[in-house]
Amino acid sequence: MKQMIYTPNRNNKGEILAAGDYKNFKYYVVSVGTHPCAYVDVSNTSLANKDYCENDIDCHGGLTYGRDYLSALDTEKTNGKWYIGWDYAHYGDYMPNSYISMSGVHINMFGVYEEWEKRWTTEEIVAECKNVINQIVDKEGM
Repeated sequence: MKQMIYTPNRNNKGEILAAGDYKNFKYYVVSVGTHPCAYVDVSNTSLANKDYCENDIDCHGGLTYGRDYLSALDTEKTNGKWYIGWDYAHYGDYMPNSYISMSGVHINMFGVYEEWEKRWTTEEIVAECKNVINQIVDKEGM
């Protein structure tokens, strides 16, 4: 497991920080540099091939991804795979490129100085992946 290191530039492919199996579901924690993201392979569930907005899953900021590939894993769409995901780039989440500095004062993109912005750890995100998987298992009656 790698720790999240925040950088001011986005990496569109992403770097895998953690990957594992929990209750027969694969999950992935990925850094895109500016923020982390999390994904769960839901290929063998009723959540597959649906717009992520149609899936009632409680996770940080809500689902923001539903696709048949992950750029951090795949170079092209993989036959029969479907992933759901969410990100940690919401109000209150730390993002290094959202700041401007004026005379030592840091202002985020909302114009407010925020010392409380959350820097998510890989362990916290893995725990949320497991929480999402528990919800899927309950909904699917597995």
